Amino acid sequence: MRVVQALADFFGVSVDYFSAPDEQGKLGAERNLDDPLVAQICEKYSQLDEQGKRVILNLIDYLIKLKS
Repeated sequence: MRVVQALADFFGVSVDYFSAPDEQGKLGAERNLDDPLVAQICEKYSQLDEQGKRVILNLIDYLIKLKS
């Protein structure tokens, strides 16, 4: 569930988007995918091994907690 929440936060959608997306959720994800910075992050993320991906997700979780 932590991974799903991190992905939802990353793409700016609710967790529900991954189980039953609505039009609002789709628009939020598409808007973020058009962001050049998000595209760069996704490109570099795809080059990581599983351990590296876990580190990035943990970092995202940590940064989100700092915002709260």
